[in-house]
Amino acid sequence: MLTRRTLGRLAIGMTAGLASGCSLVPTAFRPAGSQPAPNEPFGDFTVTNYLSGAIWEELRVFTDGAAVQVSSGGGTGGRLDPQLMERLRSLVGSDDFQRDLTRPLDKIESRVCDRVSNDTGYAFRMGGLSVDLPCTNNDRPALDEFLTMIKPYLFSHAQFEAKLPSGQPDLPKVVVHQESDGQRVGTQWEVRPDGTMLETDDAGEQTEVTLTAPALDALRLILRTEPCASTEQPSLSFVYVVQVADRAPVTVSQFSGEVVKDCVDHHAIAQIIAGVR
Repeated sequence: MLTRRTLGRLAIGMTAGLASGCSLVPTAFRPAGSQPAPNEPFGDFTVTNYLSGAIWEELRVFTDGAAVQVSSGGGTGGRLDPQLMERLRSLVGSDDFQRDLTRPLDKIESRVCDRVSNDTGYAFRMGGLSVDLPCTNNDRPALDEFLTMIKPYLFSHAQFEAKLPSGQPDLPKVVVHQESDGQRVGTQWEVRPDGTMLETDDAGEQTEVTLTAPALDALRLILRTEPCASTEQPSLSFVYVVQVADRAPVTVSQFSGEVVKDCVDHHAIAQIIAGVR
């Protein structure tokens, strides 16, 4: 049985034919007339991949070309290629893209999407524009081009073209420690504002640890804005407690594959820091 996630990947794979103007569907199946575009100005945007109602992974792109890929298993960050960023700026702010994004499903899309789960797929957010992407794309060339461009960065182990400039932006202090059944156990990690990190084991022995550039950039970009905190309780008793600056500590599961439906920021922070070794 086809799932919405499978169809989404198939849709991405069809991009080359669609973008080149090759029509795969008879004109009769296309919607009549044209829908007005939302006219949302280009800004920071997020693409979220949902699987069975949970956040599988998320790509956040900032207007200065910085980008971060996050999930409950961690994250990686850096800068996009300048030419790619310029094309994204032109495309995402265009009427064609925003019309493709918000256009009602046509007949063939409806037939396919009616047969797959509606809690698995992709969502796009930018400013006041927040929409679920169709489970499959028919005659949406601007949306197809967009998906082709972001595909290498959306999935885990994304590799960005360059790292952020040193100290851009600076980090707040971040402390992560392990707990089990409400008792503090194991290791504590402290990331300082300059990006250096101190690891303290359960015997009190301390070690300076180096974060990789993609991990450090991911932390900087997750914390560029106020990190959201999940309202869901961890499924296991073994947890990480994450404290950013003087904000209230947030408890997340130590399991890197934890199913999270509302927010993965603190899960990603914990996995990036604790998984450095």
